[in-house]
Amino acid sequence: MDFLLKLLGVKYLIGSGEDFQCSRVFFLLMLCWLIISFWKMLILLAVCSIVVFASIIFILIKLRKFKQNFR
Repeated sequence: MDFLLKLLGVKYLIGSGEDFQCSRVFFLLMLCWLIISFWKMLILLAVCSIVVFASIIFILIKLRKFKQNFR
């Protein structure tokens, strides 16, 4: 964990001691929030793409039926 914090430069920005323990919890909470929001974004993107794909298929089916009725 310390290596990850050093890699991100968090340990030098925040300091050490009791403040560092508190900041480690804050850092973990922020990391969890970023992961959750990333998954939410992926799920939202998947849902939107499914809706767009389904609407394109629906429009193509309606156009095909319209062409058949027009003949």
